[in-house]
Amino acid sequence: MKPYDFSIISPSALKVNKIKIEELENFEEPEDVMKKFIKIIEKYSGNYYNRLIVGGYNVVFDINKLMNFFARVHNPTHKLDGEYWNYYKEYYKYFQNRHVDVMALLPFIEKKIGNTFKSHKLEDVFTFFFPEEEIDFHDAKSDIYCTIKLHKLFNKVFGL
Repeated sequence: MKPYDFSIISPSALKVNKIKIEELENFEEPEDVMKKFIKIIEKYSGNYYNRLIVGGYNVVFDINKLMNFFARVHNPTHKLDGEYWNYYKEYYKYFQNRHVDVMALLPFIEKKIGNTFKSHKLEDVFTFFFPEEEIDFHDAKSDIYCTIKLHKLFNKVFGL
């Protein structure tokens, strides 16, 4: 595999994800990561209703990244030319074409509680409701924790 050109990565992306260029050089090859990932999710392939539904906060961003990862690994020379199904069919073997996005609930929550958030960033919304908690935002486990906690709170707000 030819070496990656890490110079194209913006310094702000590195900063927000708390990663140094040197660390990227030690990451596993995408094909190896995909094999491990497929091993974890392979039991969800097949019947549409057995497939996974992606959930998260502003999850469309993550879904696009995941779909493009599948496309790149399974079709390394692909060009997004309108034949997207050919590139994303590997993704759809394991995932349904629907998702749960906690951020999409924010306008309804704002109306229900009569307050507008500083922004709809996970950090701002979470600290609005849980100011006493110290969270390392942009850390995957922390972001998952915050998303789940907000989802449970929003369910209570709506009486679910």
